[in-house]
Amino acid sequence: MNKTQNIIIIFFFILITNCGYTPMLATNEENFYIKNLILEGDRNINISISNKLKKFKIPKKNSKEYNLNINSFYNKEIGNKDDKGNPKNYNLKLKTEILVQTKDGKEFSKSFNKSISLSVEDSKNKERENEKKFKKSLSNIIAKEILFYISNI
Repeated sequence: MNKTQNIIIIFFFILITNCGYTPMLATNEENFYIKNLILEGDRNINISISNKLKKFKIPKKNSKEYNLNINSFYNKEIGNKDDKGNPKNYNLKLKTEILVQTKDGKEFSKSFNKSISLSVEDSKNKERENEKKFKKSLSNIIAKEILFYISNI
């Protein structure tokens, strides 16, 4: 019985350690680079997205060349109101539309939407800080989704 358990443990260990899994975009082997990046719309969203795309602006040998147009929108609307008509929470919505153009003239477009609910704070400064933090976080998520989309074209 002891010999059988050892064989099963060794087999299980080999199976787990040699599965070959590597996360996409975690390797240094990008198969594309962004030649031109045009950003329109909300400045803060664009800064967050641009920071995530910086590493992909450097041409690599045998990589695909893309031109990228990004148009981002931000909307903050009241979600719920209390009995007096004062807002209880806000819905923050980010929308980013991209247009990817290949070297040979093909075009691909996609829209990315993210939203989150933000509770009203007693302090307006804290509320603005939370809004800014959530906006940046959602922008980073969208940037990762953009990279994943481009890597699969």
